[in-house]
Amino acid sequence: MADDLLDFSIQWDGIEEIMANLDKATDEVIKAIEEGVSENAGHLLEKAKALAPLLTGDLEAAGHLGKLINNGKEIKQRVIFSGVPYALRRHEEAPRMGTYPQYDQEGRRIGEYIDGRGVFTRGKPPVDGMEPGRKYLERPLKFYSKKYMQTIANKVKEVLNK
Repeated sequence: MADDLLDFSIQWDGIEEIMANLDKATDEVIKAIEEGVSENAGHLLEKAKALAPLLTGDLEAAGHLGKLINNGKEIKQRVIFSGVPYALRRHEEAPRMGTYPQYDQEGRRIGEYIDGRGVFTRGKPPVDGMEPGRKYLERPLKFYSKKYMQTIANKVKEVLNK
C-alpha cells in the first residue's frame, strides 16, 4: 500500500489537436520563410540590375529570378543573369585600370573606359553608395545580407505572434 502513494498519472486530453496545431504552425513558418526568401530575391535582382554595367542594356534585361525551391533541407531562389555571354566575365574580371577608348558593337568610338567603367555605366546613379559596375550581384548581396536575414526573421515573428 505504501507504494500506492508514489503512483501518479497525468491525463492530457486533446494531444491530437495540439499536434495538428504544431504541424500547422510549422507549415506557416515555412511559408513565411519562403515569402521572405522570395521578397529578398526580388530586392536583390532590382539592386543588381541597377548596378549592372551598361552598354546596350542587354545585361540588365537578362536578370531574372529562378524558381523558389524548398527541398526540405533548404529554401532558396536564385538571381540569374543568363543569355548574355559576357555576364559572368563582367561580374568576375578585375577592372582594367587607367583610361582606354570605348567602342559600341558597331565599332564606333563612344567614349572611354575609366578604371574599367564605361561611359554609360559611369552615367548610372549609385545605389546606396555602391557605384554601378563589376560585382553587380555580389556587392548588393553582401551589403543587404543583414536586411535579408531580418526580413525573414520578421516574417517568422509575424506568424508566431498571431
